[in-house]
Amino acid sequence: MATARLEDIVRQRDPALKAVVEQLSRGEVGPAIQALTAQGRIHEIADREDRLAAIADEYLKQPHGTLVVSPDNQSRTEINQMIHRAMRRGGRVDRAEHGVRVLVERQDITGADRQWAQRYNRGDIVRYSKGSKTVGLEAGAYARVEHVNATRNLVTVRRDDGERVTYDPRRLQGVTLYRETTRAFAKGDRVQFTAPDRGRHIANRELGTIDRIDARGHLQIRLDAGGTVAMTLEDHPHLDYGYAVTSHSSQGQTADRVLVHIDTSRAGEQLVNRRLAYVAVSRGRFDAQIYTNDTAHLAQALNLSHKCAEQHARTRQLNHAEKVVDVIFPPSDCSARVVEPREEALDLPASADATQRSAILGARTATPVCGDHLDAVGRHQGVVEAIAVVAAVADQSRREVSEESGVEGRGDEVWLIR
Repeated sequence: MATARLEDIVRQRDPALKAVVEQLSRGEVGPAIQALTAQGRIHEIADREDRLAAIADEYLKQPHGTLVVSPDNQSRTEINQMIHRAMRRGGRVDRAEHGVRVLVERQDITGADRQWAQRYNRGDIVRYSKGSKTVGLEAGAYARVEHVNATRNLVTVRRDDGERVTYDPRRLQGVTLYRETTRAFAKGDRVQFTAPDRGRHIANRELGTIDRIDARGHLQIRLDAGGTVAMTLEDHPHLDYGYAVTSHSSQGQTADRVLVHIDTSRAGEQLVNRRLAYVAVSRGRFDAQIYTNDTAHLAQALNLSHKCAEQHARTRQLNHAEKVVDVIFPPSDCSARVVEPREEALDLPASADATQRSAILGARTATPVCGDHLDAVGRHQGVVEAIAVVAAVADQSRREVSEESGVEGRGDEVWLIR
């Protein structure tokens, strides 16, 4: 059988930009950043608010065909709101806006967190994608959290029909927690669906433009993928501005011009890495502009692999622990010597800096993982890069915290005692 291999990058129409994307696809972050700098496509603005405002101003110069990519949801939300206000002031969207209720997924909670009542807040909206006949919750139903019993690990929710249901969250799967908020939408606003709507054949993170909206939340949206959809936010309250998207949800998107926000001070987190650099820059056909706080350290911040970025994120948990009971080191690409789990608890004072924490851990810390990248995240060379940590914090109740980054297996679990 004849086979075909796609080896050439075809999205980019600008030769200089295409060359940069090819470098990023090979992991050559340093040369790619040098090339973008020489092309005048990197802008350093140290102050965060000024930087986000500059992105909004640049978007306003050429809204059509422009997409903003920012790695985290907080900055994405701020940029979206700035652009919406700027578009309204400039007459690019209708001045009459309508404040409507939408649901925003809680980003501070992991899949494992949802099994523990203490992680639920009164007023949270819970969606049950699978439901439970035993508990009395239908698949696709929503309910509001009314009471939390952390001691017995019970959550009480009120269904739409007013009936209250109490259950142990460990018994349910397919649960998503949201908080209610308002968005002021106007005709002409770019929007993004934040949950799929199978009945209307709308994919999660699909983009569109509001053609019509009224005060009751009735909308008509023209989809980028083609066609229009009429809906009410009461039936599907999963909508947000779509001017800026995260790097994760930008995958599969294409725009004439992309504006990329990168904060190098967040290089120790899972979101700033080589994958971000490639995915974000490669969204643009003709142009890509990067806005950063620190041009000098941009390449270093982006030169972390995705796995190393995950390990740096876990190091934050280690460095903020009050006690370390167990440390399991990661294998593979970031070399480290595996040590036996320690049985005794080691006191790590909250005031201790990285050097002091390293000294407390002593010889058992072995070789630092990703040692060549430690400077990029402001860590001392002796700090342990751990992929699993047991920590003790104030209330001494145990729960499991698992990352939602695709990492699985016992050796990749993070246990906190809170």
